[in-house]
Amino acid sequence: MDSAALGAARARFAECGVRGAVPVSARLSDVDIQHSADVLTEYRFNTKKARHYFRSVGGIYTHHQRRSNSEQYGVNIACLDGFSPFDLARVVVYDGINHSTDRGESTLFAGYQTFSTTAVT
Repeated sequence: MDSAALGAARARFAECGVRGAVPVSARLSDVDIQHSADVLTEYRFNTKKARHYFRSVGGIYTHHQRRSNSEQYGVNIACLDGFSPFDLARVVVYDGINHSTDRGESTLFAGYQTFSTTAVT
């Protein structure tokens, strides 16, 4: 599966880095939230601009409305039917501390996260 085509990326030292989520990009109009508001809890970190949603029971991060582009959601790929973060062999990792919106510049590349099914011996 092509992570770039899905807009899959995660941030180092940010909330998605801590929780291990790999969000994929989607326009707000293309996302159909199938849980009612009483099942999701909204939380806003730091600048309070990005709206993050978690399952109210269990605390699983489902999606967030992006701070860098308020017309997009970042959707946790693990919450999409038929997808898993382990389907992605390589995911771009961005600097999650120095947000592009704060600096007025493009997002800083930090590296790649890779997954391989090769057994460790």
